[in-house]
Amino acid sequence: MDEVRATSAWVASRSSHVTVDSSGIEKVVSKIESIPKVEWDFEGIHYFDNGPLTVQYLFVLDALNFCFWPDKDLNYDDLASGLKAALQNDKSAFDADRLQKYTGPQLRELLNWPRPLPLEDERVRLLHEVGIELERNFDGKASNLVEQCGKSAVNLVALVARHFPGGSFSSFLVFHCLSFEINYDQLLSIYFARHFPGKNSFH
Repeated sequence: MDEVRATSAWVASRSSHVTVDSSGIEKVVSKIESIPKVEWDFEGIHYFDNGPLTVQYLFVLDALNFCFWPDKDLNYDDLASGLKAALQNDKSAFDADRLQKYTGPQLRELLNWPRPLPLEDERVRLLHEVGIELERNFDGKASNLVEQCGKSAVNLVALVARHFPGGSFSSFLVFHCLSFEINYDQLLSIYFARHFPGKNSFH
């Protein structure tokens, strides 16, 4: 992950409001005796069929969850469970060609949400981006992208960042090649590693 280290160093060297306390990190690490094992979907809010449709779901979920939800009645759990219900009702809801055509009102209907979503236009744009890129480069299936990574989280980060620029932390940081894209790549790597243990393990 040399790119992550190099580009993170670029940000750190220019930071003025936030600094890293190395001694503090060492103290915290020294107190960690073990990391508890937690099942990825212990809340039961995510769609999971142990197959390609789960991967498609995760891409859609991550694209829409690119920032915090400034709505006291709507949060990540609502998004995850809403998309889960939509997919259970219609297995083709996240097909690449359909992702390219969703409108704001249709997305609200998909989530069973009564009013405009926060940053609705941007969330719809990212949904379209996912559909377009999956259809153009991966035969419409996010699982094909994952298979191309050879079970390497590093390859997954690079591939997703290359094809889905909309998932980046901010356009300014991406312009300077920041490689720790907050949503699409690292979170997806974590999702897949936890969601598909064993035969699909990432390293």
